[in-house]
Amino acid sequence: MDSCYDTTRRGHGFRVTNGPIVSNFNCTMYFEAPDPNLYIAVRLNKVDLRRIGQSCPTFTVYMFTGWRMDVVPDEWIGSEVRVPADPLPLMSCNCTNYLQKCPDLHFDETKGPSQKIMLSYNPDDPKRTVQRQDAFDVTLSSFLRGSSFVCPTGYFSCWHYRYRCLPDSLVCDGFDSCYDNSDEFAYSCTGRIANMTLPVFIVMVLSCVIGFSILVFVAVLIFKRQMRNRRQERNEWGEVVKRSSHQAFAVPVSDPLEQQQQQQQQQQQQLFPGSLPMGFDSTAAEDPRYVM
Repeated sequence: MDSCYDTTRRGHGFRVTNGPIVSNFNCTMYFEAPDPNLYIAVRLNKVDLRRIGQSCPTFTVYMFTGWRMDVVPDEWIGSEVRVPADPLPLMSCNCTNYLQKCPDLHFDETKGPSQKIMLSYNPDDPKRTVQRQDAFDVTLSSFLRGSSFVCPTGYFSCWHYRYRCLPDSLVCDGFDSCYDNSDEFAYSCTGRIANMTLPVFIVMVLSCVIGFSILVFVAVLIFKRQMRNRRQERNEWGEVVKRSSHQAFAVPVSDPLEQQQQQQQQQQQQLFPGSLPMGFDSTAAEDPRYVM
């Protein structure tokens, strides 16, 4: 982590604050990636530009493509200094609008490869009496633009911003350079998940899944067996009730031939009153054995 002071930094990533030494001094810093094919992303982790007394600080992030030589003030006659040739503001805010224009975790990035970044902080404190140790906290990270899910060797693909391929030097360095914390993920950095190595973690997960599946299977079998027993008991009880009702209300049914003979006898009695019933033997009537 660097404190803000006039200098040029060249590297894959930085984290910058306005340290206590320069809390009431103008500060300008320049950043450029070591590879001309890299872009630079800037995230505002924290910005606090509230007005204190007469001090109304200004914070600006510029991007630029090249340098030009500028003449220094009169006291350094004959000297030149290198300054950005074409600075273009990416973010700019002051004490009146920083909550809207420079909110926490707000980020932006250069529009093309090899472009550079300039941070400018002006505390607007001519008497240098206001101490601001936490005016801003910024993370800068270089990245290579790649197609989704594909990054070349030596680069890490961010999970959320898939087009960002971070140099491996920014992975597991303690700073969130992907801005979704994927480059600081526990397994990526330690090879451990929940304090377990990956093979052990996989075995634990599979064991839990298999155990749960067995419990569900056993529960389903028990449930089906209980339902089958209940259906069987209901069927047996229904047969018992049906059998009992048939026995209680059954009417004896005579032989069909006997019924027909009875009907014929009734018809004969109606047509020929006093006649002998059908099938009655007259000789049996004269038999002394049948005479009363």
